[in-house]
Amino acid sequence: MTNHEKHILLWDELARTGRKNKYLTFSGLFPEESAIMSCWACEECDADCDVCPIDWGEHLYCSDDEWDGLYDLWSSAKTKNKRKLLAAQIRDLPWRTK
Repeated sequence: MTNHEKHILLWDELARTGRKNKYLTFSGLFPEESAIMSCWACEECDADCDVCPIDWGEHLYCSDDEWDGLYDLWSSAKTKNKRKLLAAQIRDLPWRTK
């Protein structure tokens, strides 16, 4: 399974459940594996945000100084429904190939 496929699996589960803890979801799905920051995109690029395989759109990175990157919004979402919606958006972001 590729890092992209694992990324989709992780974020699909978060979109389905609305769970707030990505790390618990990661360890449940991939009990024998590890990835930098429990992120398959970070694993793909050795946590070099400048070459992240995810196209974050107008925000160059998953997180930014103003805390309004898509990952930031998911991480700070107060409701399960909002987390589900944002997780689905993260799951569906374009993945750049090398």
